[in-house]
Amino acid sequence: MKIELKPMPPEDAALFRELTQNCDFALTTCRPVSTRRMDYDTFLAKPGNAMLGVYLREGADRILAGQVTVFDYNPRNRSAEFGYRLLEAYQGRGIMRAALGILIDAAVGDDKPLNKLYAQTAAFNEKSIALLTALGFHRDAVLREHHERGGALYDDWVFSLTAGDLRIS
Repeated sequence: MKIELKPMPPEDAALFRELTQNCDFALTTCRPVSTRRMDYDTFLAKPGNAMLGVYLREGADRILAGQVTVFDYNPRNRSAEFGYRLLEAYQGRGIMRAALGILIDAAVGDDKPLNKLYAQTAAFNEKSIALLTALGFHRDAVLREHHERGGALYDDWVFSLTAGDLRIS
């Protein structure tokens, strides 16, 4: 099985939205859920934004397993935030780790478009924290009581990986 991270066409973005419509968005985002249902063209029109599909390829078959979005690009410091989701059926197999490895290899470095990638996750999201830590991300900040879930407020943690981190490892 080969893992690919490719630009997501509109029909795959719509399919992914449909496949995740009953998921607990509060687990994955601190932003208002309504903003997650963004317009595809409007999102991609912003410089530096990307919507990437995580695809599994077995022979001629290509299966949509997840999504990685890159946004809030800052050209001055060459940074961007990213978010990621993997369908539950594909979790626990190293698929997102491989997909984010592809993103890091393509985007972060002295001769690459970005100096820094960063992500924000809820302090209770142990899977996400373990993934980011395994990829070499550093916890930079705590956004106190920033993530509402079930009527309670939780901290969010901000993680980043820089070109300098990659030179050290």
